Amino acid sequence: MTAIDGYIKHNTPVYITKGGASYMVVMSHQHFEKMQEEIAFLKRLATAEAESRRGDMVDVEDLEKDLDNILLEETTDDARTEQAPGTIGN
Repeated sequence: MTAIDGYIKHNTPVYITKGGASYMVVMSHQHFEKMQEEIAFLKRLATAEAESRRGDMVDVEDLEKDLDNILLEETTDDARTEQAPGTIGN
């Protein structure tokens, strides 16, 4: 196992510098996807907050569905990560 494999296994980004300054970040695809989902959720949350400040109404049921879907995706991703290589399902 290479040094970077340990970082990837634990979903830890690897920071690369050039000339002593930040240059690039390398991360697992799973970490990247999770980060993208979190950013999308935060954007929706910011939109809802702005709508609330303007007096627009946010449907609580839609928000609950979004939260349930995010939690379900995280649970599914965690289960896939814990599954032993070469196995299928439970």
